[in-house]
Amino acid sequence: MATIGQWWDKIYHFTSCLSPWVIAASVIAIANLKVLPFAWHIRILSGYLKYFYFDRRSIPPSSPTSLTVFQPTIYTSRAPMGELDYNMHKSNATYLTDLDIARGYHVYCLFRVGIKKYNTGAERRKGMFIPALGGVTLTFKREIKPYQKYDIWTRVLSWDDKWVYLVSHFVKAGSVKPTTFTDHPWRNKSPSSREPSASTAATPQVIIFTMCISKYAMKQGRKTIPPVEFLQACELLPKTTDETPVSDPSDVSVGGTPGLTQRLSTHRATSNPESGLLDAIEKRRQEGLGVAKNVASLDQAFEWFRGDEDAVFAYY
Repeated sequence: MATIGQWWDKIYHFTSCLSPWVIAASVIAIANLKVLPFAWHIRILSGYLKYFYFDRRSIPPSSPTSLTVFQPTIYTSRAPMGELDYNMHKSNATYLTDLDIARGYHVYCLFRVGIKKYNTGAERRKGMFIPALGGVTLTFKREIKPYQKYDIWTRVLSWDDKWVYLVSHFVKAGSVKPTTFTDHPWRNKSPSSREPSASTAATPQVIIFTMCISKYAMKQGRKTIPPVEFLQACELLPKTTDETPVSDPSDVSVGGTPGLTQRLSTHRATSNPESGLLDAIEKRRQEGLGVAKNVASLDQAFEWFRGDEDAVFAYY
């Protein structure tokens, strides 16, 4: 067996045969793996393969104090040299590439049960099922410096009769440390190890770089699957057998049509074992819906295109 010294001699002999340009190009490529050709496709595909071919676990159930449908997933990345702009920080356009990957992992992880049902299982219908991205809005707060590490926290913000809204936050890595991982229990530490010591009792400052809200329509061929129906198939919302609708004037979606409680057609009676869970989910959904309405109203900007009225200042 070759010793470390012998391996080093082989590496040195190999590199000495290469030109300085090849070595420099290799170093640059390694330092920018994230932005190399087909890197985006590989990152997306790895998440898909993980949750549809290797990870076949069921979704952990929700409770009134732990709403699985709203729990975030975390995707970690850095800003390599190839993503920097002339200000020497992460370019605005590259946030969208990271969001593709982070949202992909979140959708594949949280919605994996429902996607499998609609594509190959009991809910399969005509046409392929895909979560179709319908819009993205970004708000910048702080810059991300070269090669700085950051976490992308993605979670379900709310939903209405057509769209499922996701919110993503770019957060400085390490500024927020989860206490438990619902879907990755092997990452959980013992309770004693989570207790902060006297020297680390102070909570670190949470640094948020950017916030993004995205909206998805769940499409089966040309048909749009109602979000409530899809989330029930994902085992993230309880299915009820009571067919008596609840009339709640405050429970409306963005378009003014019946919201979650009416769509589930369930009583709020205390005798219903699912009533506490449904109330907790609906309360959280309504809170997020207040923000989601602002995103939905952006569709009105399509009417501002007036190519037949406005003079064109320049053409390039």
